[in-house]
Amino acid sequence: MKIHYDPKVDAAYIELAKGKYEVSREISESVVVDEDKNGKILGVEVLDVSKVFGSKFRANMKSSSHAGAIAHRISK
Repeated sequence: MKIHYDPKVDAAYIELAKGKYEVSREISESVVVDEDKNGKILGVEVLDVSKVFGSKFRANMKSSSHAGAIAHRISK
């Protein structure tokens, strides 16, 4: 798993698997899930990350280069 964060737009992409996405499903105003042709989830895009995960997310992304640690914090 990799997490890509763009602080300019406060958006994150959580890459769960490699592959070509065929479908993007909007789960909510802030969450979009990318799936391959078989329905396997490849990644999750989160808009307004600070609002969804809390304001500490942005600080954690800036202070930590370890995506696994960030992913662990998000999943709690």
